[in-house]
Amino acid sequence: MTVDTSRQEGERSRTRRRAWWAVIGAGVGAVVGVGVGWLLFAPPSVNVEAEALARDITAAWDAGDADAVLAMMTEDAVKRCPRGTFRADGEGASSIAADVEYSTWLDIEMDSDVLVSGPEPPLRVLVVGTISAEGSDEEGTPYVEQLTMVDDDGELKVAEMVITLE
Repeated sequence: MTVDTSRQEGERSRTRRRAWWAVIGAGVGAVVGVGVGWLLFAPPSVNVEAEALARDITAAWDAGDADAVLAMMTEDAVKRCPRGTFRADGEGASSIAADVEYSTWLDIEMDSDVLVSGPEPPLRVLVVGTISAEGSDEEGTPYVEQLTMVDDDGELKVAEMVITLE
C-alpha cells in the first residue's frame, strides 16, 4: 500500500493556515471588542463646562473683575483662604469684591490641568498653580484651589472656593 504523502502535506498546510487565520481573527475580534466596550462604558474624562468655569473665575479674579467673579458664584457662595472667609450673600458680596480688589497686586498662574470629580453637579474641581507678587522675580507660592460647583437654575456656578497655599 502506497501512501500519498504530498496529499497529506497539503491537508496539514491548509489546516495550519486555517488555524492561523482563526488566531488572527480572534485577536482582531478581541481588540475590536475591547475598543467598543471602552467607548460604551468608559466614564467621560472631564466636564468641559466645569473646567471652563474654573479657568474663567480664576482669570476674572486675576484681572480684578469682581462683577464677573460674583456672576460666576451662587448668591450664598463662600470663599475660604488664608486671609479669612468671605461670603457672597447680601452685604458679604462687598467683601468678595474687596478680596478681588486686594488680589489685583498678585499674579495668579494656573497649571494646565484642571481635575473634575465627575460629569454631573455637584462637582469638586481642583486647580493647582502659583501665586506671586506682581512684578516679582520669584517663582511664586504654590496654591491649590478647590471649587464646589452646583447647578444654579440651569447654570453651573461656584458655591464654595477653598484656597490653600503650599
